Amino acid sequence: IRRGVSYICQSAFNGNKHASFLVGYLFHEGKYMKKNITNAIRYYKESSSFNNEYSKNNLGIIYKNGFGEEIRPNLGLAIEYFKEAINQKNDIIAMYNLAHIYFFNDHIKEEFDPIELLIRSSNKGFEESLTLLCIVLFNKYGYDIEKIDQQLNEIEIDKKNEINTLICEFIDNKSSYEALYQQYRNIDFLYNILLRPIKSNEIFKKEEKTDVNRTAKEITSIFYEGFGFDI
Repeated sequence: IRRGVSYICQSAFNGNKHASFLVGYLFHEGKYMKKNITNAIRYYKESSSFNNEYSKNNLGIIYKNGFGEEIRPNLGLAIEYFKEAINQKNDIIAMYNLAHIYFFNDHIKEEFDPIELLIRSSNKGFEESLTLLCIVLFNKYGYDIEKIDQQLNEIEIDKKNEINTLICEFIDNKSSYEALYQQYRNIDFLYNILLRPIKSNEIFKKEEKTDVNRTAKEITSIFYEGFGFDI
């Protein structure tokens, strides 16, 4: 693992944008290098400057939720990163995350329709968007099934059936809607080192293992060269 991390760091040092994302995530997660959100942002931004959608999404999550005393929540900045990931790469996770901001922060001016974002994300295979879409539709239209159906013209037939089933469950038992609403209020997603979406709070639940206190300088001197003492 140490050798693998060393190679990733060397690759980032030599300008590989994807490696920069990986180093950013390693600092963000704090599993194989000491957690350092400032350095995570630094490497995410380096990768983001080359239009890496994974970095843009993860930056959006950091600014959406903040990070202790170091980073205060900044929804405006989070929205800009999610928008870039969507406009440049049609990123389906950023679509979910942006729709999540719009829905749960109704004072934010919507530049995208959250329903449209969730439909696009769901059609491209992100299942969590389907559940949030049901919550948004029921919140907006309640028991008006006809208006809900009008919104779903672009949804695939099998997914439309799933939505109708969950909406009917909401109608029969509103407490199930309220429970999901409260659950999804705290669910957003970032990309992990395997480029798979994980709930953003998952990286804070992992136990710290070997090398957690090792700095970048200790892992590889090549990575450290030229970066100064900030790392």
